[in-house]
Amino acid sequence: MKREVKINVVVDFDINHAIQSVWDALQASDNVTKEEQEAVYCMLLQVRYEMCSESTQRAIRLYGTQRCIEAFELHQKGNGASTVGLLLGGFTTRRANAMIDAGREILSL
Repeated sequence: MKREVKINVVVDFDINHAIQSVWDALQASDNVTKEEQEAVYCMLLQVRYEMCSESTQRAIRLYGTQRCIEAFELHQKGNGASTVGLLLGGFTTRRANAMIDAGREILSL
């Protein structure tokens, strides 16, 4: 069943900010059910996913968005890829590099 709900949101060109703004507006609305909120949020995350490069999409599928972001944050703190891989569960340096690069791209959108 489709129904139209209007919310007011001001967004810029930062997709992460746009997603957060829409999510906040949905939660503040009395006209939107929890299920509808979650469905819209999933669609917004899919849009962000599709904006990523193929290598980042692959890393997200294999390791998850949050782990990629954590890898990048650990790398920013001065940890090398081999250390990041060990800290996140014993991944190889190559896999850690993929997570680091994906995290960088996700946060730069």
